[in-house]
Amino acid sequence: MRVADPDVQAALSAVEAQQITLKDPRYPALLKTISDPPPQLYVRGDATLLQKPLLAIVGSRRASAMGLKLAEEIAAAAVRTGLAVCSGLALGIDGAAHRGALAGGGNTVAVMATGITQIYPRRHERLGHEIAHAGCL
Repeated sequence: MRVADPDVQAALSAVEAQQITLKDPRYPALLKTISDPPPQLYVRGDATLLQKPLLAIVGSRRASAMGLKLAEEIAAAAVRTGLAVCSGLALGIDGAAHRGALAGGGNTVAVMATGITQIYPRRHERLGHEIAHAGCL
């Protein structure tokens, strides 16, 4: 779907992103069912993943070594079954889940509250770029 405002379109193009509105068939069906769904999503990467079955893996930002290992293993196993992994790109379990999905050769979706161009935490900047190429932000 084309964005009507040429300034917004130029900004999206500059960061290789796209806008998906509620009327767009790529908008996640289940997200539409919540009481106040976001009117638009900004996506970098493969937007078709938003239609794929996703396993959400989230957890502590200060996880134990065993928790991090298990999050990576569960994510890797999930992508081998055909699921994609969805998490928040935060420290701890979220980052481990994304890394596990990528290591397993699958896809991962990072849901970010910071905006499409600001990877947070900063130490996940490289991980964010990997996700943009093998999944979506």
